[in-house]
Amino acid sequence: MSVPFRIRGICFLLIICGAPAAVDAGNWSHEFTMTHHRMNNNGEIENKNGTMRVWYATSRIRGFVLSGAVGNAYKFCTSTVLRERLASEELGIVYFKEFGISIFNYGRDSTFFFRALDTVAVVSERMGFRNAPWILFGHSVDGIFAQNIAVWKPGRTVGIIHYKSGNLGNPAIMFEPCTTIAPIKDIPFLAVSGRYEEYGPDGVLAPGQSRETQWWAIRDTLRDLRTKGYRCALAVDHYGDASHTSWSIESAELMALFAHSVARAQIPTEYDGSSAVALERIPESEGWLSDTAIPALIDSPTILAEPVESAFDAFPAHKRSTAYWHSDSVVARRWVDFHTAGDYPGATLRPRIGIGSGARRLTGPRIHIQSSPYTVRIELRQSEWVYDSRGVRLE
Repeated sequence: MSVPFRIRGICFLLIICGAPAAVDAGNWSHEFTMTHHRMNNNGEIENKNGTMRVWYATSRIRGFVLSGAVGNAYKFCTSTVLRERLASEELGIVYFKEFGISIFNYGRDSTFFFRALDTVAVVSERMGFRNAPWILFGHSVDGIFAQNIAVWKPGRTVGIIHYKSGNLGNPAIMFEPCTTIAPIKDIPFLAVSGRYEEYGPDGVLAPGQSRETQWWAIRDTLRDLRTKGYRCALAVDHYGDASHTSWSIESAELMALFAHSVARAQIPTEYDGSSAVALERIPESEGWLSDTAIPALIDSPTILAEPVESAFDAFPAHKRSTAYWHSDSVVARRWVDFHTAGDYPGATLRPRIGIGSGARRLTGPRIHIQSSPYTVRIELRQSEWVYDSRGVRLE
């Protein structure tokens, strides 16, 4: 079925494909095609035909993940771990594919963007897709999509997930009137970078550049933003070959937990999606902090930070402004677990070692983080080694 309609002189073509699919991992509730009539960089009008995919599992929508389609977006948006988390908070997914809006231009793309969400609301009969707040996800260049939507509509943005992306705050890929990331200061932000990406801040790595260049750059950017009070954290994906295009279920679990946490904390419990809503921001002092040194210690048998993570007020005062910020204790502990392969509560951690361009999990001695004093205890069969916070072995 195709339905043409016009808004402000711009024609859209909507093609709804078949009946809604079963609502579970890998399937979509609705899928349809739209045409984005836009002006290209040469000032010429062109048609960008793309696909809208929509998923929900509840009778109302109180928010949704808003994603582009670059890279591993499809894997994340169809993952069971994400969908189960979203369903528990009555959240859905809207997935844009091939509309040419990865570098979102407010003047060129906003009319189409809102018409697309209106269409999703009509097709799904869930007005939350028109009114409710979103959690933005973007892999690679779609990180720019996530950033630009957030600075354009910060009041509607619950959280931002940058997956193996960069160029945060680069004015060259932002557009008037939104040319600074200052509006996202209070919005929870999670960056997940591959440990061995093929790209750096300036594109493909030059000969001799370290494959860790990209995550180092993101780390430095986020540390600087933390000194200004931004609510942000970086996780370094070291699973598999840890490249720009690799995917890990561990990343999906961390990002899904982040989405669930920030939605639960900020969307009022009584909200039903029938109108706009004022989000309840998380004060910086109510978050949890973690030490930025931990991702650099993926291969180390000792954890030198003291403490690794804790509530804001319990974290050393002199380190708070540069520590990563998390929305709650569950996310903070999952962040530690992500880098150390531990299980909470009673973190049991396993060391790992870099192999070539990747990282491989090894079976090895169990490591226990103790909350106080901040030591790392290694147990191997009947032997036990204890290291202090400087990494010095204690006999």
